[in-house]
Amino acid sequence: MVVGKHQNAWAETNFEYLQKNNIDLARRLSGGGTVYHDQGNVNFTFIMNGEEGNLVDFKRFTLPVIHFLEKLGLHTTFGGHNSLLYNGLKFSGNAEHVFKRRVLHHGTILFNADLGKLHEVINTPFQQYTDKAVKSVRASVTNLQPLLKGVSGIEDFIDKMVVFFHDYFQDIEKYQYTEEEEARVKSLANDKYRTWEWNYGYSPKYTLNRTFSYNGIPVSFKLEVKRGVIEKLTFQGEEAPDPLLQKIMEEFPGNQHRYGKLLEIVRKPGWIRLSSKENLGDVLLKLF
Repeated sequence: MVVGKHQNAWAETNFEYLQKNNIDLARRLSGGGTVYHDQGNVNFTFIMNGEEGNLVDFKRFTLPVIHFLEKLGLHTTFGGHNSLLYNGLKFSGNAEHVFKRRVLHHGTILFNADLGKLHEVINTPFQQYTDKAVKSVRASVTNLQPLLKGVSGIEDFIDKMVVFFHDYFQDIEKYQYTEEEEARVKSLANDKYRTWEWNYGYSPKYTLNRTFSYNGIPVSFKLEVKRGVIEKLTFQGEEAPDPLLQKIMEEFPGNQHRYGKLLEIVRKPGWIRLSSKENLGDVLLKLF
């Protein structure tokens, strides 16, 4: 899963499903909404220089994709919210990032992605989170592979797209990264783009309200988080708070709203006996 720069990672995804299915989440540098990535998804990127203040142009950068698909016999259109559509169904999301006189435009193409997983990972109710983050616009989607003739698979699709772009942009040149550049890319990825602080902690300040059943008793809680750190956690639902919930309420504030970190805390001696009926990992997942 990939969320936009200004989104709340928890509000945009089904965190419990991601956790149980070992699906990674990444935050990109550009804005916009959440998109799903797997081995059946194709990504394309344009990086160009231009005039400051006149760089953002989604139609300019999606038009080559539309023309490419037209050549393959598929009529597609540019839709609202920076998406590409086939018969009203979305197959591509696009976003841009501008720095001085340079613009980066990148987009996705659902070729033969697992649409079942796509629906599961975004199946989360927004109303439980209160924040000022950018919200994704949900849309009905489709894969392109069943619609295309003369394309043997995703690699063939990519090869054809590369050839088309080389013809479409007359001044395009193939560029080979140097070993030094590859090392810098890996360093940047490890130091920033693979960190929890960027992917989750960068989310805007938010409040989470949720009700769930704990040991057969309805429990409601309110979680207040800023810069990825729990500022306040309160439980309601019992006259005398359950010992485990009381300890969570006392010890979690000041820690990252991070599943792995909170799991470390409850694995300390003394916590297990506080929860004789519930799996502690499942209890923690209710806090996301």
